[in-house]
Amino acid sequence: MPHHPPRFPLKKQTKLFVLTEKGKVYASNTNGASFVLVNPQLKGTGGDMDVARVLTSRTDSATGHVQSEHLILQGCQLEADASGYQRCTSKYHWASRDLGDTWIQPCGLEDTGAECFKSPSTIAGGHIEGSFHMNPHNPEQVLVRVTRKSCDDRDFVTSADGSCGHDLFYSPDFGKSWVNLVDNSQHRVVSFLDFNWAPDQVDGKPGIMATVYEDLEHLKQRAGYNWDYNVHFVYSTDLFASAHQTLMRCGNVFQTLGKDVYVAKNADCEAFHGASEDERDGFVGGQVELQLSIDGGKNFARACFPVSVADNGYTIFDYRDDVSGPDFIVVDHDEEDEVARAAPIGNIYSSDKSGQLYSLSMRRALYLGGAVDFTNVEGIPGIYFANQVASGALGDPAEFIQTRISYNNGGAWQPLVPPSVDATGKPIVCAGVCQLHLHGASSWDVGTWETRLGSVYSQRNAPGVVIATGNVANALSFDPRVVNTYLSRDSGASWDEILQGPHIYEFGNKGGLIVAAKMSSLGPANKIQFSKDEGETWTDLPLAREMNVHNIRVDPVGDGLVFLVHGTDSVEVSGDGDPDGVVYTIDFASLKDSNNAYVLHFTKSFRLLPIQD
Repeated sequence: MPHHPPRFPLKKQTKLFVLTEKGKVYASNTNGASFVLVNPQLKGTGGDMDVARVLTSRTDSATGHVQSEHLILQGCQLEADASGYQRCTSKYHWASRDLGDTWIQPCGLEDTGAECFKSPSTIAGGHIEGSFHMNPHNPEQVLVRVTRKSCDDRDFVTSADGSCGHDLFYSPDFGKSWVNLVDNSQHRVVSFLDFNWAPDQVDGKPGIMATVYEDLEHLKQRAGYNWDYNVHFVYSTDLFASAHQTLMRCGNVFQTLGKDVYVAKNADCEAFHGASEDERDGFVGGQVELQLSIDGGKNFARACFPVSVADNGYTIFDYRDDVSGPDFIVVDHDEEDEVARAAPIGNIYSSDKSGQLYSLSMRRALYLGGAVDFTNVEGIPGIYFANQVASGALGDPAEFIQTRISYNNGGAWQPLVPPSVDATGKPIVCAGVCQLHLHGASSWDVGTWETRLGSVYSQRNAPGVVIATGNVANALSFDPRVVNTYLSRDSGASWDEILQGPHIYEFGNKGGLIVAAKMSSLGPANKIQFSKDEGETWTDLPLAREMNVHNIRVDPVGDGLVFLVHGTDSVEVSGDGDPDGVVYTIDFASLKDSNNAYVLHFTKSFRLLPIQD
């Protein structure tokens, strides 16, 4: 008889959570019109106990909404180890099965009720590394990795008996009880490194994939390689109680995307394990290869790239949920030329249907700080933007970055045609080659709020509309004084300069609304602007007082009429000298214009951190 996983029906409520820098959690069920402080409902949050993360179940790719109402607030208490290193440790965490309408309190406190959430760190004596991971098929099942107390007490890297490893804990009942999977394996696994739920859960069994050490001596020697020959990629469906299945030797790091599984392993793995102990001294563990499975980990094939240069790492782009395998992979090659090796570049490769063979799409794509300047146009298949470091400019690539667009799935790339006039209607004049260049992911992901610039952005529910910051010249500029905001209504074929200066932006009402504000990289904003005609005209919403705008948020798929604008107060600061966080809520369904004038008043003042996925 087939096993059916438990169902956790949603009440179709909309709820917004905000986590502040000081560990306070606010909730809103009015789309941000009003907030309620959650912390008074959380036992144990007094004193210096903070909430570090707000963790939800898996989100639906089509709607952006969570698939169950399970929620975990992961606690944090900074403690210094023997070497003075500050770690986020906590024995208190809070959970909810109804998006915070009621809370399961931490175990160990008085009056926690019939059920409590037990922290696995109180069992192991170490501290939690990373986040709790709910099973997307059954959120009652939770995984988390915990360091051992011997590691915290001795040294961050090693301990005298080699026991400075990591345990993986499993809860079948949403934190009520925990099982140490190292102990459960009878020490066939001595330490866990990477872990995740397997794409397929067979007959309701908790399928777990992980990279592990299987031998204590290998764990002691782990500092010897960049990529470790003695770390293996394994799979278990019975919590490692019986011998696990080794899916791949030397598999160090893996990622699951849908049913696709990607594993990075040592390129010379088999040669190492076939060599004698003396011969192994010549192996350095510096190069990797990518293995891919499109059937949930049952079969793997090597990703073959048409360049005979060793690989250092990969970034995977998978835009289509209905098609197996990746769309593109960006490879950081280990170039022979020292200048090229040090440059922030990677090659973009497009995949065939098997996910095994790849063709070169673009050389020298900007690959900076782990971010790749490469993105698609949401809702319009086959169109992509990328920033390329010009040939011969590797000595100083920041001054020679050029934007390119492809209309045929990366088969050919061409420059962007610039607008002829600026936002005020004046002709755009530039010396030399005049092309439009746009900022990508690296301009947003790398840096601070004082230096960030808006990247190429589109929404599935507003197909063909693309907005970005950039400039018209022979190359991309990072000077906010010469950067402006541009919009295309035809997937990048033509462009208009819609606002002078760099702005942050967001779509709503399926593209019928665009809300924008001056970015903090150019200083404080005294107004929010919105457009109902794709940037042709703008209406000002004056702010009650200036703020440094960090971001503008709307519902996950850009359908709504309620926007949150958040950042920091540019006038007043807290007693600690840091600026206060500010949130403005704009509800266009109720916004009135009786006197042809709007004034926005902030609804809450608190410091913000991104909500964790």
